[in-house]
Amino acid sequence: MSFPATAIYDSKLLADESVASRLLIDLPYPVTSTEDTSTPLVFWDTQGGEFPEIDTSDPTSEAGKPSKSSLLNDQSKSNPSEVMVVFRHVAALVEAGVRAEDIAVVTPYNAQLGLLREGLKGEERFAGVELGSVDG
Repeated sequence: MSFPATAIYDSKLLADESVASRLLIDLPYPVTSTEDTSTPLVFWDTQGGEFPEIDTSDPTSEAGKPSKSSLLNDQSKSNPSEVMVVFRHVAALVEAGVRAEDIAVVTPYNAQLGLLREGLKGEERFAGVELGSVDG
């Protein structure tokens, strides 16, 4: 937790002692130890050409026309490639034994939230995954 506390919150964010060292492999049911379940936080660098963002407020954006997800917020962003990374990560957690209802995905943008919802819809193994946005 030291990275987000330092990088984002100017070292003012502190984990409560009861959860400071909690890992997914510590859940009260069997979870396979993997890189994703035995580390407290995972980051993927998605900056660059292979992960282009779609800005819903930009008429020249790759989207060109509004989608269901872009209608959620006139000034939001989405990234289909990042959504695929999230799907792979959520699938790996479920395959390791983490229950879907114990997984949450938080995105900064409502348009991204729309893409995530559309992609998870109909996937029974992802039923119960909590999705949210901090976009407003």
